[in-house]
Amino acid sequence: MIHSPYVRKAVSVQRTMGLVLVALIPGIVAHALLIGPGVLVNLTISTITAVAAEALMLHLRKRPVAIAVGDLSAVVTAWLVTLCFPPIVPWWLTVCGALV
Repeated sequence: MIHSPYVRKAVSVQRTMGLVLVALIPGIVAHALLIGPGVLVNLTISTITAVAAEALMLHLRKRPVAIAVGDLSAVVTAWLVTLCFPPIVPWWLTVCGALV
């Protein structure tokens, strides 16, 4: 059976988000080398905050935590929010951005 070129296998959310994270790594490395390693600290803070907040909300809503946290969407959001901030931003602003 011959399929049209636009018919493809389904791609999981986790794989798509993983590819987005991989695509962000060269920019993050360049940012850290040119401007300073502050962005790495902010990425760590925002990632922990976003994943913990998502897990807490899912737990409070009595939803399965592992599946939703494992799809990496919170990590992608945290990284994108962090990359919008300057690397010298206070830690609490990074936390607030990740929570929102």
